[in-house]
Amino acid sequence: MKAAHALWVLSLTGCIGVSEKRLNPDGSPAPFRYCPTGSMVPPGGLIDDMEDGNTRVDQVEGRGGYWWKSADPTGSVIGPEDFSPVTPPGETGKAIHAVGETTAGEGDQYWGAQFGANFAPQDGYDASKYVGVRFRAKIGPGSTPNVRFKISDVNTHPSFGVCTACWNHFGADLSLSEQWHEYEFFFGTLSQAPYWGAPRPASITPKQLYAFDFQVSSGKKFDIWVDDLAFIACQ
Repeated sequence: MKAAHALWVLSLTGCIGVSEKRLNPDGSPAPFRYCPTGSMVPPGGLIDDMEDGNTRVDQVEGRGGYWWKSADPTGSVIGPEDFSPVTPPGETGKAIHAVGETTAGEGDQYWGAQFGANFAPQDGYDASKYVGVRFRAKIGPGSTPNVRFKISDVNTHPSFGVCTACWNHFGADLSLSEQWHEYEFFFGTLSQAPYWGAPRPASITPKQLYAFDFQVSSGKKFDIWVDDLAFIACQ
């Protein structure tokens, strides 16, 4: 991975300690919320550093899904057409770049635009040996800083046949800047948006993940760069 920039560890307020026996209310294992001695990218943890220039995440430990992008049907647009990693102006190394504009409006059809990648070609990826995800991100001039990072799992993605009100993935809101920053999220700190979605479990299920994505809401111009995605483990 490229040299790390300033680490922004978000959403740690009120966290409890690491415990193999910590459980959700339904008795299922709950994801860790932080690592007392710090986190690291273990061997095999890299998801994609973009340097191969293709649209597939690294084929490691059963992973190997592809990058994708989509926009709502109200006129929102996301590009470029070729979604391969490219080198940011004035830099070295490659990153995923998404640029476009979302239509302003209210209602379910005005959900905006998003881009991301599946963890694996098949349904479901077991990431239970990891505690979270790390990545770097920044925006270009004139872009909205507001982006939501999400991870879909067995309870939120329709491919598993569990959810009756799908797509409310576990995530966190970002406020990006024009400088690269590193962001780190533990599975136990990610949450669904309030008031909708069925089911609404207490936490994400790391054992059955589907994909990750970055979403821009309605009425926004965006110019987003993402790089160096990886799973993390406790040191």
